[in-house]
Amino acid sequence: MERRNEALDGLRGYAALAVAVFHTVLGIDPALIARVQEQDYSSLAGVYDRLNWVVLRTFNGSVAVAIFFTLSGAVLFDSLRRVNGSPVKLSAVFLLRRFLRIYPALIVCLAVMTGAFVMFGIPVSMEGFIANALLHSFPINGATWTLAVEMLAAPAILVAFAGYLLGRETGLLLAGIAIALFLNIKGLAMGPIKVFWPYFLIGMLIPTRIGGAVARIMPRHSGWIIMIVLLYLSGPTTEKICCGLLIASLYHGSSGALGDVLQRPEAMFLGRISYSFYLYNVMFLEIICSHLRGTAQATAFPLETGLAMSVVVIVLTIPVAYASMKWIEEPFNRLGRAARGTVAGAARGNALV
Repeated sequence: MERRNEALDGLRGYAALAVAVFHTVLGIDPALIARVQEQDYSSLAGVYDRLNWVVLRTFNGSVAVAIFFTLSGAVLFDSLRRVNGSPVKLSAVFLLRRFLRIYPALIVCLAVMTGAFVMFGIPVSMEGFIANALLHSFPINGATWTLAVEMLAAPAILVAFAGYLLGRETGLLLAGIAIALFLNIKGLAMGPIKVFWPYFLIGMLIPTRIGGAVARIMPRHSGWIIMIVLLYLSGPTTEKICCGLLIASLYHGSSGALGDVLQRPEAMFLGRISYSFYLYNVMFLEIICSHLRGTAQATAFPLETGLAMSVVVIVLTIPVAYASMKWIEEPFNRLGRAARGTVAGAARGNALV
């Protein structure tokens, strides 16, 4: 059995942390989205807005989501390669494991959030709970839109993997491109998956010979440079390339000092609880931001208030996330592993889910 890739765990842990900071700052002052986040640095007039831009880029929630989806592609593809059995059994077990990985923790989180919101006077409804649980809309936990993308990506990953079985890397690429074309058929309402499918496809290429070749030619300590470009300088195309390069270097062990940082105990701990952390930080930031938004303090100092409250959100979320990981995620993950039956090895790391 291969050793778990600890650097990938660390990466997703810090990415989940960044999402919490990002959303808390924006939760205190939603106007920052249009005024700062969506603007180029050069177009910003004041020092305060430029400082906001740097903070929002440093804790870039959009980049974190791109990393999550690329990680999912790499890890799920790697996991599929290690399962023996007929295509029908492989597909059924894969989809069952995705359901068990995502849904139990999600449903419990939505129930806890509904109760907490009622206590703190935040409007909720049974219709909203059901819609959020079905991942149709996200009135209770807005961050769970990414789980809808993950669920839709699962069958697409199976189709792309079938292409790999038939034609190795060429088959994978052709199948992945065919899926992208299908998702973009005019009139086919597929939602965000059509935008984010390329990240999953790039991730799936990472464990292949293509990913290995790319990792070998990259300078050993290029990870920090890639990270800087990804956070501060990337556009849509550059973001996809940088996500692929960053995760390829970590997956194949050629990331140098960055990999060492991501394998530290605190990073790996955050990685272990990252899924539940991603779910539950929304509860705390919504409660805090709903009471602070519009106050004199938050209006005068939105960035400082947002950063201070993000620390509170993180501190409050960690123990809840750990409990969720221990008592909900792990038992259902064990159930999923038992369903897998014949396994050649463990996946080398994990995505957000």
